[in-house]
Amino acid sequence: MVGPPGAGKSMLAARLPSIRPPLAPSELLEVLMVASVAGEGGALANRRPFRAPHHSASMPALVGGGLHARPGEVSLAHHGLLFLDELPEFQPQVLESLRQPLETGDVSIARANHRVTYPARGRGNESVPLRQSQRTGLRLPPRPEHALRRRLPGAHLVPLFRKRP
Repeated sequence: MVGPPGAGKSMLAARLPSIRPPLAPSELLEVLMVASVAGEGGALANRRPFRAPHHSASMPALVGGGLHARPGEVSLAHHGLLFLDELPEFQPQVLESLRQPLETGDVSIARANHRVTYPARGRGNESVPLRQSQRTGLRLPPRPEHALRRRLPGAHLVPLFRKRP
């Protein structure tokens, strides 16, 4: 989402899980297993996870790792929403580490004595044009996301919604 400060982008993102369908029993089981491994087990709720890490989050915090290879934010957002507010403020290496989970839907963490794979699937993201078509005659200002796109690796430019025919 692109817009001026205070426009409500973060508030809207935090509400997105509430308008998505509830978790199916198999999805709920996967979400609860990841949360349990991370030590975040709690109440049984069929609401999709919403995770919004701070832009200073480290690579292990986002993708997982540490001494005991715990799941990171991308796995804790499995079947839900991982919201990266202030995306350009994240370290480039951290954003690059999200490429593999976005492409494959899981995260593999290897340590000297073991290897573990956590799920990291979310909703498929598709594209919405920010301008009206030429048929409408509406003229909009240049798209502000062009400057943002130059700063981000290609895999992170996942659009939000599919344009319907």
